[in-house]
Amino acid sequence: MRILIVDDEKHVINAIRLLIPTKMLGISEILTAQSCAAAKVILDREKPEIAIVDIIMQKETGISLMTYAACNHLKTRFIVVSGHSDYEYVRTTLLGGAVDYLLKPVESNALINSIKKAQRMIDKEGGKAKKGEMASSLRSNQYVRALLRRILHNCEDQTTLEELDSLLGLEDRLSSCVLMYYDTDYMPMNNTAFAQHLIMFESKIREFFSVAQCGFFMDGFQQPRDRLILMRDIPKHIRQLETTAVSAFKTTGLEFCMGMARCDAFPQDFAEGIERARTAFFQTDTAAIPEVLQRYRDVPERLAKPISAQKERRLLSSIILHDTEQISAFANHWIEESLGEVPTMGTIRSIVEGYAALYARLVERIRGKYPGFQDEASHQIAYISFLDEYFRISGPMMVEAVYQSLQGLSDRFTAFSAEEESFLRIAFYMELNFDAPLNQAEYARLFHVHKDYLSRRFKHVFGEGMINYMNRIRIAHAEKLMRETELKIREIAYLTGFDDEKYFSRQFKRFTQLTPSEYRTTLKDGQAS
Repeated sequence: MRILIVDDEKHVINAIRLLIPTKMLGISEILTAQSCAAAKVILDREKPEIAIVDIIMQKETGISLMTYAACNHLKTRFIVVSGHSDYEYVRTTLLGGAVDYLLKPVESNALINSIKKAQRMIDKEGGKAKKGEMASSLRSNQYVRALLRRILHNCEDQTTLEELDSLLGLEDRLSSCVLMYYDTDYMPMNNTAFAQHLIMFESKIREFFSVAQCGFFMDGFQQPRDRLILMRDIPKHIRQLETTAVSAFKTTGLEFCMGMARCDAFPQDFAEGIERARTAFFQTDTAAIPEVLQRYRDVPERLAKPISAQKERRLLSSIILHDTEQISAFANHWIEESLGEVPTMGTIRSIVEGYAALYARLVERIRGKYPGFQDEASHQIAYISFLDEYFRISGPMMVEAVYQSLQGLSDRFTAFSAEEESFLRIAFYMELNFDAPLNQAEYARLFHVHKDYLSRRFKHVFGEGMINYMNRIRIAHAEKLMRETELKIREIAYLTGFDDEKYFSRQFKRFTQLTPSEYRTTLKDGQAS
């Protein structure tokens, strides 16, 4: 058996180590860590049976370490040590699953008794696991999850259905049920109290289902952080679940809710029922106090405002120029447009997912021009980055999160491109702004070079002048529009930055050896053959 000691002071670790009679207690190894970050690595890698942790360290707390272990399903038993005798500390740690709470300076007998208490709990669990009945092992979260996933793919699988019925202890086939769903990625998990109470709530639900045999609780059913509850449609059990949730979170001052939907024909409608429960959760109004059980409503979902190709090009132009004002303007305008008057959790999710897709496209486009550009670090936005000091959704916080992420990308691009040929950046900017007027004096101002030098150097680097380079880009876009749309030639000329249709036609023939009309006829002939 191994013990991990966690304290930010080395002398405290050494003192506790000396108090542990390793041979008497059967301790094979004592591991140590002076930070929560180091402790997490050891917990993941070594999985010690017991951890003795200080409640207050420099950046994190012993409670957050216990939360981490619980969220990652680690079986380590915790003994908490602190210089505080405050009852709330004791209550919070014991409710969170700590074996014991010891005051500094730690006394030898008290520490030994706490370790023995943890060992008895571990031995008791181990004994149950060794002699446990088959039904107990089958009721594991992983096994039930596997069965239900099978049903999702094949609702006619009778063997799986019979196995599931036996786990529920039902005499009759489960023909209908209630589904409840929530996603912890969209909850204030950065609030220690909320995270701690969520662990307690989920533990109580598992215990309730184990005793009542009326349902299952599953984490990570389809996504890493989602939760799915399947239970028989028994009103008193549903009320008990709701009461347990209200009781668990009332002292946190933060709201907790679950999406709820009935599945009237199980297993045929199981997949649809999950989707309705998920939809119900994301229909939660972020500006109101929600009901614990959010019933599914068949109403349109408000999504984040789509970003047009032109706006995306303008944004990337701002990133290339390191134009903080324009980046800020984009963030403000997009979030304001997307939120509307009554944003739901689904709106927030679509903003998070929409931004992730936008960010990926921006990076991909930069790499298309600068293959060596790397952006390995995670600079995405998340629900918790949208929360204000009261852990509620805040528009200004959303704007700030988007701005900081985009500004970070601009900073990294600026640092990287400084080591490359500077005129590559000018060419990149031209490609993004092909539909805008080409004003060489304005380009000289934007990129801080003299106009004459800009013209000479550009031709030296690319082998042609800026006007010819821009017309080549514009004609390539015009060809694409002709292939993909039925727009008139006049409209295509305008959309690709040409003010004069005749000049456009001359340039088009110069680069393609065909007039626009001849090019379109060739396309039609090719399609016909």
